[in-house]
Amino acid sequence: MLSVLASWIVILGISLILGYGVIHYCYSSCRDVLGQWDVYIVCGLMLTNVYAESFSLLYKVGAKACLILTVIGILLVIIYHISTRGECWKEIRKLKEISIYQWIAVFFASLATLAWTIGYPKHSDTALYHFQAIKWIEEYGVVPGLGNLHNRFAYNSAFMPLQALFSFEWLIGQSLHSVNGFLCCFFLVYALVTNRIWKREKLKISDFLKIATFIYISYNRTFISSPSSDTLTMLLVLYICTKWSEFVEKDIEDALPYGFLCVLCVYAISVKLSAVACIVLVVWPAVQMIKHRRWKAIIGNLLLGVIIVTPWLARNVIISGYLLYPYPQIDLFNVDWKMPASVLTYDSREIMVWARSVFDVAAYEEPIWKWFPNWFVNSSPIIILMGAIGVIGWIILFIRRLIQEKRLDVKKDILGIYGVVAAITWLFSAPLIRYGMVYLIIPGCIVLGYIIEKTIIKSEKLINIILMIYLIPTVSIYVANIDNIKDSPMYFQEDYEWKMTVDSEIQSGVRIWFPAEGDQSSADVFPCVPYRAMVEKLELRGESLETGFRMKDEYMGLHINEYGSEW
Repeated sequence: MLSVLASWIVILGISLILGYGVIHYCYSSCRDVLGQWDVYIVCGLMLTNVYAESFSLLYKVGAKACLILTVIGILLVIIYHISTRGECWKEIRKLKEISIYQWIAVFFASLATLAWTIGYPKHSDTALYHFQAIKWIEEYGVVPGLGNLHNRFAYNSAFMPLQALFSFEWLIGQSLHSVNGFLCCFFLVYALVTNRIWKREKLKISDFLKIATFIYISYNRTFISSPSSDTLTMLLVLYICTKWSEFVEKDIEDALPYGFLCVLCVYAISVKLSAVACIVLVVWPAVQMIKHRRWKAIIGNLLLGVIIVTPWLARNVIISGYLLYPYPQIDLFNVDWKMPASVLTYDSREIMVWARSVFDVAAYEEPIWKWFPNWFVNSSPIIILMGAIGVIGWIILFIRRLIQEKRLDVKKDILGIYGVVAAITWLFSAPLIRYGMVYLIIPGCIVLGYIIEKTIIKSEKLINIILMIYLIPTVSIYVANIDNIKDSPMYFQEDYEWKMTVDSEIQSGVRIWFPAEGDQSSADVFPCVPYRAMVEKLELRGESLETGFRMKDEYMGLHINEYGSEW
């Protein structure tokens, strides 16, 4: 438990330091808008993630990466103190604005998050590939052709190097998996502290999105202890929409703060490619900046976007041989470790059909009316219905307002357009609830906010209804696990717990492990991958694991999938 708290403090500290620098020096012209504690943390977390990815291109992410980052942090604090004459410390005084009731809520939310974090990961994908992917980054940084060994390593979420950076395996002898816990705790605190519920004011769209943050985290509470990339992706999308709403509600006309949110969109895409629909939000700030010839701001945002995606794209090429996995159509590099295109094609189709509850790759072209009924029943019908009502409701309100006002308020309407586009894109690509629950929530929040804005219902009555129907049951479920803290280890987080029967095979003098049955990799052996048939078709590019893997020549002409079978 103490190790988790210590890691949270480290993540918080370095995020604040790096984020403060970017906002105060790169976005100085809109510092009055972006100079907020939550923006510092999100921005700093993004830069820390880019640092971890960049470091992995050169060396393993372990003690040296942490030491260099610590030195950078100390130097930046000294520079801030000197250059701002101590003004940076004034931010801490804003904590006085938080009421005692808010502090109590923050305490219990944080304690409950800690309770969900300290347990061992229960996410099935963690045993399938999360842990082993992080272990490769801890041990080698990045390895050419690693996707050949296990196709899921080629997913290459930007989140995995960040997990490796803050796993502290080199320090305590086990890999912590506490980053998602920190993220949930931070976003919960932000949603609680800044919500208008405390002031008994009429709620706006941003407040409903903050309530949605609590609901999302509560719904996915069992995944908090896992290093899954889904959590950060969904929370980032919610945060971007929430801040966008806040800016609109404050009548912020300057496009630069919105441009910063678009930079966060680029980061979200690097965490999980399924977040690509948020590029829709780029339209308004881009048009405004071009219209007003703000070339410096445009170049600055573009440069920051390039800094974010460059190490991620570089890792993609090194791991899979492709710029974007799993899209073999973008074939730009002729490297000997390139994964067979058939593997990428099969995997992209498998992701789609499994998300639709079909489980047969041959059925990936089935029309929606065939797979939808079974998918609806086997997913979360209530959430899907709420999402459908939200999308339809927003479209109706949008058309109604267009008819009445005869104009499009792009800055305000684009958020709703994004919510609808994201929900529809998710439905027709890989509609697994944990991949897109947030996309189903956003349109409904916008509709509720619009209705409250135009209604004469007293806000006090509305707040009481929301608390009773949504928050109280949700809070009760979420904090129910607090009692488990007393039975948890005092010092260390519960370790990964997969000690299963494994077999092994020697490849070019290197032993590779795989489960004797099933596809869950064990955490007590390394490297361990789930599919033996694929291992038999590979060879090392050199004499050690760090040289990477490639397909043997005799199998290059076969149409195989990630399991090592022909299809």
